[in-house]
Amino acid sequence: MTIRPPAQRTLGLVGILILLVTLFPLFYMAISSFKPEAEIGAFPFRFFPQEWEPQNYSQLFEDGTYLRSLLMTFLGASAFSIGGIAINSMAAYAFARINFRFKKFFFTYVIVTMFIPFMSIFVTSYIVVFSLGMVNTLSVLIVPALAAGANVFFFRQFYLFFPRSLEEAAVIDGCTQFGIFVRIFLPNSLSIFVIIGIQRFMGYWNAYIWAVMTIVSERLRTVMQTLSYFRTDYGNNWGVIMAGSTIAAIPPLILLLAFQRYIIQGVKITGMK
Repeated sequence: MTIRPPAQRTLGLVGILILLVTLFPLFYMAISSFKPEAEIGAFPFRFFPQEWEPQNYSQLFEDGTYLRSLLMTFLGASAFSIGGIAINSMAAYAFARINFRFKKFFFTYVIVTMFIPFMSIFVTSYIVVFSLGMVNTLSVLIVPALAAGANVFFFRQFYLFFPRSLEEAAVIDGCTQFGIFVRIFLPNSLSIFVIIGIQRFMGYWNAYIWAVMTIVSERLRTVMQTLSYFRTDYGNNWGVIMAGSTIAAIPPLILLLAFQRYIIQGVKITGMK
């Protein structure tokens, strides 16, 4: 039997403690989704319900509104992630590997956008999308934030460390710049794509304020918008909110578990650079 040193055991215990503290809100949310309304927030506090009731879930799905918002949010988040990866990675490749006039100026312009709080341009952004007729369409949730300075910067830093010899060999074989990007850079960027893709997916999935400002139609509501409608002037339906929040947390968790190997690999790569 292998005996672990005290320092390693201590680190293991600290890791377990952090894991429990991190997962406790999710676990409590899932448990509370089976509680009747009177037990949620009742005193004295009870972690587990006296009687497990699935009515919150049946009420959640009774008219199909929540299920439709889940589907629309998933489709929108997928398009937002894939489109953002494509646009930002190509822009980053141009800044990292292609020489053109005013390159430093344009890259500085892109980087500056990283330091502008989105809350400070909410009103002007709304005026722009309203003038373009994008309000109350799915595109208003996707197009305005497809290009992101932080994503371009992240991709560019990764592409800077690709050896020039690979490009030179590809040029000798007759590859164009786009061919080099597709055949050399894309196949070696999977870990970075996963990190950026999940980050963008989570950003879209959890978006609320911009969606409330620009989406009115019930068929286009995001899942966070739909959950907010269970809060009324007559009180909060916490049981249904807990049930809806539990289901809404599942897709991001599945993504994290499915791609955790690539996420760890990407973190290692960025750490070495």
